[in-house]
Amino acid sequence: MSWVTGKVWELVEGGEEADLLVLVEEQIEPRYAELHADVTLGLMRLEGRRYLTTQTWPDRRTWEEAITGERYERWFARYRPVLALWDASVTFVFEWAGEEIR
Repeated sequence: MSWVTGKVWELVEGGEEADLLVLVEEQIEPRYAELHADVTLGLMRLEGRRYLTTQTWPDRRTWEEAITGERYERWFARYRPVLALWDASVTFVFEWAGEEIR
């Protein structure tokens, strides 16, 4: 069963969806491909200026292994500048995680 994590974000005042899409396509997706070949990222526009981001992993164990250990720490250190760009574009609202059962 797939393991899916999700976060809801809101565009900052003056932020543009087009800029968010470029950031995801050019910076975030390539970095996550380095983290694990089987993770799939999703981006959904919600009502207003809110967006849902998802990560779909083959299973919870794969996710846990990918986000722990020295390899992850090295990856995250390289990812921090991209995360800073993301954080300048959106404000965190809430998050969830769960196992896809169907």
